[in-house]
Amino acid sequence: MPDSVGFIGLGTMGGPMAANLAKAGVPLVVYDASPTAAAAAGKHAGVRVVGSPGEVAAHVSVLFTCLPNDAIVRAVYLAPGGIAAGGRPGLITCDCSTVSPEATLEVAAGVKARGIVHMDTPMLGSQPQAVSGEIFFIVGGERSKLEAIKPYLDIMGRLHMYVGLSASGNRMKLAHNGLAAVISVAVAEALAACVQSGADPNVFYEVVRNGGGMAFGTYFDRRVKRMLDGDFSPTFAAELMLKDVESQPLPTAVVDDLHVLYRNIQRITRIATGLLSFARQSPIEPGPLDLNVVVEETLLLVGRQLANDGIQVNLALERALGPMWGHGDALQQVLINLLLNARDAMPGGGQIRIETGPHPDRSGWMRLVVADTGDGMGPEGLAKLWEPFYTTKASGTGLGLSVSYKIIREHGGIVDVLSVPGHGTTFDIQFPLHKHA
Repeated sequence: MPDSVGFIGLGTMGGPMAANLAKAGVPLVVYDASPTAAAAAGKHAGVRVVGSPGEVAAHVSVLFTCLPNDAIVRAVYLAPGGIAAGGRPGLITCDCSTVSPEATLEVAAGVKARGIVHMDTPMLGSQPQAVSGEIFFIVGGERSKLEAIKPYLDIMGRLHMYVGLSASGNRMKLAHNGLAAVISVAVAEALAACVQSGADPNVFYEVVRNGGGMAFGTYFDRRVKRMLDGDFSPTFAAELMLKDVESQPLPTAVVDDLHVLYRNIQRITRIATGLLSFARQSPIEPGPLDLNVVVEETLLLVGRQLANDGIQVNLALERALGPMWGHGDALQQVLINLLLNARDAMPGGGQIRIETGPHPDRSGWMRLVVADTGDGMGPEGLAKLWEPFYTTKASGTGLGLSVSYKIIREHGGIVDVLSVPGHGTTFDIQFPLHKHA
């Protein structure tokens, strides 16, 4: 595998997939619309970050894409500066995205005129499988090109299967995801019914897992234990599941019902996550961490969402910042809460500034500043800011900032808030560098 391979789309799935290729010694040329995601990939040996999809295509013989939806796939491949414009004859492109068959057929026809062969290679598996290299690839397109891409599929996944001509992989994947969506709702309803009945959900999990009945399956095995442990870190976004189901020919009434279901999934997730986090009794298990890495990894999770809502994130990270003592996942939760609250305060878009650095007046302390250009708050709102269940949002739970404050205090930190109606809000969080007793 001496030739360079291209990778475009370095998010939740694409980032770990590209990392596995790099770790296997495959030279990579990569691009992502998010500078943070591109920079994270560029830290691996043998990875070169470039400025456009077309530039990736110009330097490789095989190119993988992993993108959110039809519109972005079409733009990356067919827009000016895209793959079709930059790619050389003989290039093989593999789209791992879950998109409509129509989008794949349009892309395949568009690049064919340039002598490029397009394969659809959608995946089964989510973020943990992308990290561990255990993805299952469903391959559609010219069968004769399978041998050329097989070495890379074998690095990123545990298995692949050729299923037919162009867009066959997409059709299989969309049918699969429709089934998975139904199963995920059924598992959630069963777990909720168990809890509401007064039964022990942990015992229920063991009964289903070990009983040999028809209810046990992959989704139940992978997700229920995480929920019972209070781990709600995302492995697949509900909006992407909605997009996948919408790609199938469904009656308008069914699509409308799906949108209602999606809105309620969002609401229930906020409530469940907040309640579980607020009630968390287990102590934080701290260790040395890099606050800048916490910021960068948080933006990998929510950066695209903020950008889609018209929010520009400006970073001022002190690169010489030393380690502090704390729990990275907990601090990431604090930052996610602050960023999403800032987004909600700027419904028409705006800017968020994230700053890290040593505290100017406290030796042995560092600062994390999150400032937005949103609506701001008056004295009454500031006085109640950290109270559980206090919220000014119709769809809010009032738990996000309460949980955040609890985590900050568990780290021995303090937080100052400056807010002026109409002029935004600034959270100035200060942490001791060393272990908090």
